[in-house]
Amino acid sequence: MNKLNLIEWDILNRVYYCLYQNQNSYRVVITNNNGVLERITVTNQNGDQLFSIDTQLNIEAHDNTKTRQQIAECFRANGIHAN
Repeated sequence: MNKLNLIEWDILNRVYYCLYQNQNSYRVVITNNNGVLERITVTNQNGDQLFSIDTQLNIEAHDNTKTRQQIAECFRANGIHAN
C-alpha cells in the first residue's frame, strides 16, 4: 500500500504551520515513477527543499532548522504516523 496516498493537502498545510508557525507560500514537488507516487518534497518559495516523505512515510529533513523528529511529530499530530 502506498501510504503517501493518505496525505491530503490540508494535512500538508497543517504540518507546514506546525513547523514554521506561518502560512507562507511553499511548493510541493511530487515524484512519480510510472504513475506511482514515490515522494512528496516540500520547498520554500525560493525552491530550497525543507523536507520530504516517501511511500513508507520515512521523513528526510533538508532544512537545517528542523529535525526529522520535529517533522515527524507534526505529521503524527495530524494523524499520519511518519518516522
